[in-house]
Amino acid sequence: MQSIHAAISGLKPGAPQVFENLAVFPLFGGAGADFEYLVLDEALDGGIASVTEISEGGSVPELAFENRGPDPVLLLDGEELVGAKQNRVLNLTILAPPKATITIPVTCVEAGRWAWTDRHFRAGARAQYASLRSRKMSQVSMSLAADGTAAADQNAVWDDISAKMRRMNAHSASEAMSDLYEHYHRRLDEFVRAFSAGEGQVGAVFVVDGEARGVEFFARPETFSRQFGKLLQSWALDAIESPSSHGTQAERAAAERLLADVAALEGRSYEAVGLGEDVRLEGEDLGGGALMVGGHVVHLCAFRKFSGQSPPERPSRSSRSRAGRNHA
Repeated sequence: MQSIHAAISGLKPGAPQVFENLAVFPLFGGAGADFEYLVLDEALDGGIASVTEISEGGSVPELAFENRGPDPVLLLDGEELVGAKQNRVLNLTILAPPKATITIPVTCVEAGRWAWTDRHFRAGARAQYASLRSRKMSQVSMSLAADGTAAADQNAVWDDISAKMRRMNAHSASEAMSDLYEHYHRRLDEFVRAFSAGEGQVGAVFVVDGEARGVEFFARPETFSRQFGKLLQSWALDAIESPSSHGTQAERAAAERLLADVAALEGRSYEAVGLGEDVRLEGEDLGGGALMVGGHVVHLCAFRKFSGQSPPERPSRSSRSRAGRNHA
């Protein structure tokens, strides 16, 4: 699509920041959106918005988002919501309209719990780890093309989390993705301290083990700055799992090539869950999504497909019968 191509063409990579096998190329440029909005954390922390189960009984793939404020609220693809009957992540980026309640599509990332901890969700300090976010994005794109619903493959997501926990020697009584992050919080803190968002930075290209694997950018630098910590942890967790003995070769050409490949993708547009339109980008080895409002890209993310990674192991029968799985 011309508007996406133009937005990407306006981005320029800066000098990379590198720590161990993760490199981050900052992106500068692009045109900002001409309207005000809040991000999820500030809307929830300020009591302007709330996220709840859609009913007393709940529904695994749906939550209710109430925005009581005068401005839209940006909810990020892969952003985690913690609490209520089980933890979830957002299936796509949403700009929730002001003074409205909408139903938002989500995926469970805590297979072993289906019980109230509190009545309202809070924003997690992390996003879904990048490799799973990439797979979920392709699943959502397939679902939208098939029947217009922004659904992920719930069993595949649970299986991926369980397999990653086994590979990384982490344990969670409720198979919660958040416990995997907690298990590695000291290592993740090292990565977080090694990187920072620069002035005017609107996005980044993420390079793991020498491969440019993903790109993320926003219309506004202040939005990227607020979300950078969550995004960085999602990439750092994958980097920790597959450390390269040679570190990362942070080559500008690889970052520029990824941007060019994303710009060349064909897009398919759908009515957004909230404001604007949701554009899905799919290629043979690359997939992504963008939220557009008024002809502007508010948020875009794209990933190299992680086809080289071993498929998740199938969980045992007892694992598959746990509480959250019974309510998918």
